[in-house]
Amino acid sequence: PWNAAIAAHNAACPGGSAPVTDLDVDALEEDAGLAPSEPGACPLQQITVCDEPPDAGPFLLGRAICAALNECSEVHRLLKGQLVARKALKHIWDCIARAKREYQ
Repeated sequence: PWNAAIAAHNAACPGGSAPVTDLDVDALEEDAGLAPSEPGACPLQQITVCDEPPDAGPFLLGRAICAALNECSEVHRLLKGQLVARKALKHIWDCIARAKREYQ
């Protein structure tokens, strides 16, 4: 139902609204009449969670990093207390998977 509602919303927008794939924030802010320093609007996006089989690797890697962050002062110092971004975890996991395939 959500994706259908988003599609209907995008179709009903004046001038039409392309699906959010390559998000051009500057163009969105310009269209909204916002200066670059002003907060912009976040467009509604479709839910794509079920488009691929679940991949627990990045999730587990993230939990391991969080545990290390809480237990080890060196990890806390390296990360400056910040959590690792999900996209970064996915990228690292993909690199590990690619490296494993090369040596199998």
